[in-house]
Amino acid sequence: MFIPHPKRFFLIALAMSSILGSLWGCTAIQRSPSHQLGAAEVRDLFVDHTVTSRNLNTGTKSVSYYDPDGTVRQIRSDRYRTGHWRIRKSGEICLQMERNQESCRFIKLDADNIYRKYRHGDSGLEPIIVYDAPDAFVRGERLPARRSMSMRQTESCVLIA
Repeated sequence: MFIPHPKRFFLIALAMSSILGSLWGCTAIQRSPSHQLGAAEVRDLFVDHTVTSRNLNTGTKSVSYYDPDGTVRQIRSDRYRTGHWRIRKSGEICLQMERNQESCRFIKLDADNIYRKYRHGDSGLEPIIVYDAPDAFVRGERLPARRSMSMRQTESCVLIA
């Protein structure tokens, strides 16, 4: 009895499934590649949302509210900060926190279905922020009103919706 080489068997099976699939009107489902968000998509995701993020270099977690008036309020490392945000036509979201210089970054929905913020690095775009919490984008303001609340207390506020 003839038994094909495992690699050859795989290729034959793949070809047969493609042929049979097209005969039955099936379409192959492929995992979508990374998608850079446009300005409208970024607006829908951030404006009037409380956003939980994590810095990929430091592990620092932030909870920020993007007010429709262009201000941002944030708790990071148990510290309350304020600043301004805007969205460029290119889709970049720009933040200027307190006395820091404004920085603009692209947002991508990556193949693993997780949003990440990218900056321009030496080797092209590199991820710097990840939005991987189950409740990373929650409509409305979920930050505490008092400056004295810690991040642990903020997390419980974020989860109450």
